[in-house]
Amino acid sequence: MLNEYIFKTMKKSKIKYYFITLLAWTMLIILLSFFELHQIQEETDNIAKTEALANFHKDQAIRNWAALHGGIYVPIDSITQPNPALAHISERDIETPSGKKLTLMNPAYMIRQLNEYFDENYGIVGHITSKKLIRPENKPDEWEFEALTQFENGVEVISNYSEINGKPYLRYIQPMMIKESCLKCHAFQGYKVGDIRGGVAVSIPMEQIFKRANSQKKRNALILSIIWFIGALGLTIGYIKLNNSLQKQIQADINIKMQNKEYTSLNEEYRTQNSELQLSKEIIAQSEQQYKYLIKNQGEGLIIVDLNEKITFANPAGEELFGLPNNELIGKNLSYFFDVEQLSLIKAQTTKRKQNLASKYELILARSDGQKRYIFVTATPQLDENGKTTGSLGIFRDITDQKIIEQEIQKQNTELKKLNTTKDKFFSIIAHDLKSPFNALLGLSEILINNFDNFDTQQKKEFITDIYNSAENTHKLLENLLLWSISQRGQLKFNPKKGNLFSLTEESIHSLPQLAEHKLIKLNNEINKDIYVDADKNMLSTIIRNLISNAIKFTPREGKISISAYMITNKNQQNFIEITVSDNGIGISKENKDQLFAIEKNSSTEGTEGETGTGLGLILCKEFVEKHGGKIWVESEKGNGSKFIFTIPEIA
Repeated sequence: MLNEYIFKTMKKSKIKYYFITLLAWTMLIILLSFFELHQIQEETDNIAKTEALANFHKDQAIRNWAALHGGIYVPIDSITQPNPALAHISERDIETPSGKKLTLMNPAYMIRQLNEYFDENYGIVGHITSKKLIRPENKPDEWEFEALTQFENGVEVISNYSEINGKPYLRYIQPMMIKESCLKCHAFQGYKVGDIRGGVAVSIPMEQIFKRANSQKKRNALILSIIWFIGALGLTIGYIKLNNSLQKQIQADINIKMQNKEYTSLNEEYRTQNSELQLSKEIIAQSEQQYKYLIKNQGEGLIIVDLNEKITFANPAGEELFGLPNNELIGKNLSYFFDVEQLSLIKAQTTKRKQNLASKYELILARSDGQKRYIFVTATPQLDENGKTTGSLGIFRDITDQKIIEQEIQKQNTELKKLNTTKDKFFSIIAHDLKSPFNALLGLSEILINNFDNFDTQQKKEFITDIYNSAENTHKLLENLLLWSISQRGQLKFNPKKGNLFSLTEESIHSLPQLAEHKLIKLNNEINKDIYVDADKNMLSTIIRNLISNAIKFTPREGKISISAYMITNKNQQNFIEITVSDNGIGISKENKDQLFAIEKNSSTEGTEGETGTGLGLILCKEFVEKHGGKIWVESEKGNGSKFIFTIPEIA
């Protein structure tokens, strides 16, 4: 009952900590999700505001340039007619010596035509408006009218999202101040320099920007969901295995205690009987027949030995335990069944004990048929009528089953410790490999956001390329994690088919990221086009892609990577294809080569330009190669490049 209570208590405690850990993991992923959503929204706002401000400054620059020159003269046509608002200007319309008629366009007229052009071709709506209109078409809408009112109260800039014709726009407006050059056209309205003439508004269409932002939110949500699922799955598997192991351990402990209790009870019974025999010689003599019957049918082995350690008596249970009939067992020395070290230990303890005290030992019995049994022995000195020791009576109890249970428990504890060590290393790899690309993503994004206006187009492109490469590294890690997880559960299908090795390698090369081009690394596919292999296409592609990707990371700029293949025959006359991915990169030290393909020892490494290797990539390669019946190894020296070599069967 006590063990059952302890088990239930420990089980409740494990369930509690399991759900607490799962909740903490879920909250972490949720916090990351909110952070990503906030970052995307902030980036969307910055992009829209930057574009709006750029268009506003463009309009202002054109308007100020035209105002600086007092307007410009353009040919009169169907689009550009004389401006009625400039009728009070004597030289509004002029004629060139060749007879071409020109009309004066003031800044407002120019901006209006440019805004109409931008609206029609690019969807960017610009508008100059005022409460004192010269041209009715410039009448402010409801949003612009409210903004003009706020300008009168001292507000300098207004920007927010609004809808125009049912579509989302970012609307931006600033007040338009009267300058000296403006009085040429607007003095008749009573304006003075410094007065607010109206407002200049820019409306940026947000539909496509919102679509891109929503797409990015969905991608990030998918990635975080996968990460959460992998973490939750690992916690659940660990909890189930730990619970099963604990239950087996407690059950084994219960069995051992029950057996010990039985042994203690029997031992006390035998001790009582022996004391009674020593104190009641007359009763023993009278009950000799009854005693012989008891000894003959005793369930435990009873063995009597003399001072020379020769067996002088054995009951039927003793004969069965030692594996010899009575006529062969009597006269045998104990050294025939027990090794010298065990007997020496018994002698040393026998000399120290008092003559009338029993001794207890755990021994290994070597039966005559070669079997080995674990024995628990209670040895009691045999005394003659003068109290002199004549030998010993041993009660032999077979505890082999109990020992097997103990060894199994010890084995399970060792496996559990190894599992926990592997699990800790596995999560360490995930934490390290996820941390590096995420730090790169966050750091590069923060620099780009904070300095967006200070970078030129090429710098922005380089930052975005670096962000893309970090995201791609994260994606590859997650892809390897998913493949490794599926493989560990035995759910990854193995479907070998005939395939051309050259074509498959070409597909793997073309599926790689732009990192090779970025580092000016040359990839050479030196595989003969006539080689065919018997392999699972997806697994083989994963192996080649991971090996080439690793080689790119650890090869310096303008380096070279080669992929070659040759047929070999092993000692069993089996044909294999030996595939080699070689590079002239930074190489691998001798102490690190043995750690590449084992998760217990594997650790992430850093490439020539700060790239981090995915810790599971080579482990996944090893599993997939071994599924094909092949082997994988590495030949490398620090500073002299590396060769990753693996074998797969040739097509039959």
